[in-house]
Amino acid sequence: GGGEGEGAGDSNGAEGGDGRVRPRSAFYKRVVMGELDAARDKAREQPAKLARDARSFGVEAGFLASAACAQLLAAGVHAPRAYRVEMRPDEASPIDSAFSMLLSDFSPEAGWTQVGLLDAGQARRSLAALARLHAFFWEGGAFSTSGGEAAAELEAAVWPAGMYTQPSMQPAAQFDRLAAKYTEHSERLGPRFHAAEELAGVDSERLQTLGQRLQRVARDAAAESHPFDDVAAGAGGAGGNAARRFRTLIHGDPKAANLLLHEGGA
Repeated sequence: GGGEGEGAGDSNGAEGGDGRVRPRSAFYKRVVMGELDAARDKAREQPAKLARDARSFGVEAGFLASAACAQLLAAGVHAPRAYRVEMRPDEASPIDSAFSMLLSDFSPEAGWTQVGLLDAGQARRSLAALARLHAFFWEGGAFSTSGGEAAAELEAAVWPAGMYTQPSMQPAAQFDRLAAKYTEHSERLGPRFHAAEELAGVDSERLQTLGQRLQRVARDAAAESHPFDDVAAGAGGAGGNAARRFRTLIHGDPKAANLLLHEGGA
């Protein structure tokens, strides 16, 4: 299926003969899972992770094409405007999934830039932008209380709990092999690990058993920190009810590589 997003106009454009402002440039993102080396490797060795990756691209495309994203743009929050989004997910065969997005271009000519590491000012601008995103979708705010088709569409498009790291989507080994993995890492690091300045004064026996202790509490800690992951929480996800007033939409991966900066914001 496909969709067209409506939102804030692109000032970096030219007016056509019909009076409509057309952008001077656009950004095109095309994802064909079968063409990606990493995806083909996962199809052979980690099919569950491949399915998760395909779903992740679907979440991105679905959000950008949504009425909720259009409303976010209209509220003045910087996000890509979707001119056209095409989604061809294949749950039965994730390697055959494909997505494409034609988006507004946050170009250098329009004053946008990217950096590898954020300085203090850039970090503040980025955090302010993320705060505006969170505030717009915060439970009890105008968007969440208005309900309707836009809210239902958003719920169907995005991850139910956080992002793809939600505990119910992790392989069992991620929890069950914590102790063994910890032992492997500490042995690989050898004396450097135990002699590290940061660990001075830490009881050596507690250090050796850290992996075992982590493994005992990992599942419960993961479920508690993802209260809207009903599968991980079990028994109807009661934890999500208590936390619901803090519920909002999050970016999911706001690292420097996924942020664009402008003098006035991010």
